[in-house]
Formats: sequence, C-alpha cells, structure tokens
Amino acid sequence: MEPLSSPSPAPGTRVLFIRPGNGNSRQLFAMDHYARAAQFAGMGVGILGPVPDHPEADRLTALGSFPSFRPSSPWSLVTRLRAFHAAVRDFQPDLVHVRSHLGGGLLPGLRRLLSPRTKMILDIRTMAPNTHKHRLARALRSVNGKGYDHVFALNQPILDAYIGSGVETSLLPLGFDDGLFRPGMDNVQYEPGCRLRCIYYGSMNGVRGLETLLQGLVRALQAGVDLEANLVGEGDDKQRLVSLVPPAYADRIRFHPFSGQQALAATLREHHLGLAYVPQQPVFDPNLPLKTVEMLASGLPVLATRTRGNRQVVQEGVGGIFVEDDPQVICEGLIQAARGAGAMAAQPHERASTVRDYAWSGLAKAYLFPIYAALLND
Repeated sequence: MEPLSSPSPAPGTRVLFIRPGNGNSRQLFAMDHYARAAQFAGMGVGILGPVPDHPEADRLTALGSFPSFRPSSPWSLVTRLRAFHAAVRDFQPDLVHVRSHLGGGLLPGLRRLLSPRTKMILDIRTMAPNTHKHRLARALRSVNGKGYDHVFALNQPILDAYIGSGVETSLLPLGFDDGLFRPGMDNVQYEPGCRLRCIYYGSMNGVRGLETLLQGLVRALQAGVDLEANLVGEGDDKQRLVSLVPPAYADRIRFHPFSGQQALAATLREHHLGLAYVPQQPVFDPNLPLKTVEMLASGLPVLATRTRGNRQVVQEGVGGIFVEDDPQVICEGLIQAARGAGAMAAQPHERASTVRDYAWSGLAKAYLFPIYAALLND
C-alpha cells in the first residue's frame, strides 16, 4: 500500500462515526482511534454507538446507541434506522463513516433522503464470522457497497469477496497506539544462557489453532530450552488448552486473563520474545496481525508464522524469526531464538522503527483523511 498525497479535510468538517455494538468496552478500537485523529485535526466528531470507558475517549461526542442487528428481531432494524435518523438530524455531518460487516443496508438510502449532500463511507473490518454469513455476503456481492461513496477494507481479499464492480474502494490497515506500544528504558534484553521469556496474547477460540503453538512450546522445553511462556487472552478453547499442558511444565507455560492495553504494553517490555502465531489458513493469511505490530512497536523480536500479514511487517534478522505452522518447526525456531543471535541481538528501537508507519495517527493522515478530502471536494 502506498500512502495517498491528497490534503486533509478543512478544520470544522463534521464527521459522524457509526459503530454498531451492544455493550461498552474499556479498550479503544480502530474507529475510536480514527475519531480521535479527526478531532485532533480540527474536525467536529460525533460517535453513534458505544464509546469506550477510556480517558482518551472523554472528548468524543456520544450521540446514542446503535445496537447490532439481530435477524431474529426485525425490530432491531427499526431501532437502528431511528438512531441513524436522529444522529444525522441533530449532528448535521458532512461525512458519515460506518463500520459494518456486510456491504448492504438501508442507511445510504435514508441518508439521501435526510441529507443528500452528506458523503458516506463503509468500513469493513473483518471477513464473515461464520460460513452462513460468508455465503450470504458473497451472494450479495453485486449490491454490497451500493449507495456508499467509498468502501474501506482491512485487506484486498475482503474487497474481492464482498464488493462488486462500480464501487470506489481502498485499503485501510489496522494500526497501533504509539502512546502505549513503544520501546523504553525498561525493555529487557535477552542474553544467551538466561531464561527466554515469551509472550502470546489474543483470541483463544478454537479456530485460532493454538494447540499447534502449545505443542511447539512443549517440544522446545523437552529439547532443553530454558523458557517460560505467558499466554494472555480469553476464548472458548482456553480451558482445553490449559489441560493440554503437561504437569511437568505447568510452571513454564502459564495462562492469564487480558487486563487492558496499558498493562499489556508494560508487560510486553518485560519479555524477550513475542509469539506472533497466526494459523496459516486462507481466512487468516492476508490479515495484518495487530499483535505482531504491537510487539515490534514495543521493541520485541517475534517468532512469527509465515503468513502474508506477518511477512508484511516482520523483517527477518531484525524484527524476528519466521516459522511454519508446525509444532516441530516452532520448536526449532525457539531453539534458534535461545541462541541469542540475529533478530534477538537487535536493539529495541531498531525493531520498533520497522513498524512506525502503522501508528494510528499516521495511518489516518496517510490513508483516511485524503479520501475524506477527495469526497468532500467532489
């Protein structure tokens, strides 16, 4: 992806961000970061949907709830349309940025009735979470995105799968919070012969295939590597994964709950190696893994599966070591890391410099705001 060169929208431009959701979180997500960046650039910002219980979100204008659509409850669609109508009427946006899963919907039509001059953007963050929704989205490909002035997606396969011809599209990758994830004086540097402290964090759902990573860690311990691994996260497979750890290694492979990004950022710098494990499967392969970016931004080298997303940001020999999605190859990668050469010997700031362009503020200026400006000047 090449950054765009168009200017940002004029100060005072009013942008309405719409984020479906049924609950609040303490964590800032992509749309929250883009809303903050727009506000810092002098735009008027409103959010329809859950606003995080987070200090950085205090200045964002909340315009009410926008519940997730439930097919079993047609009334939820009416509730969403009413919420959208009220937000557009009261906030009077120049541009509406909608984060949604499917590219269809009634919002563009209602927008044209309420405010014909207002521009509208669809932002698709993920592939469909199950086979039924994926097939439905592909079946609607010819109409997905119609009525929107532009469609953003996390990666090209999403656009190829869900969006037909005749729609203006571009990529908008995930980023990291450079106020939290950065190298510091407290980064621990690995020395050969000391215990190798490793960390993984993220989803522990069954589809993530973490059993493979776990088997690789166990084999490395059996091969004599002096390591400890802290696995942070939640998911439907977590208890089964815990039960798979041999009792002899229960003090070396430990599971922890997620305790917030600020605590996570500090914890990363206490480790020698990030476990940037992503299953080598088509649904995951193109995604840029945020955990990989955050680990590198914090100055950690990573042991990374050779997915397209990981290859996008990991510089072998500086940022990390590539392995295949196989327990024995993961074990061999850990043995290599324990020797302390290559990426393990690089300096934290050197590793962090490889992903500096993925900070949220930089992504907004390079990819988001130029599209805003082009639409508003059209």
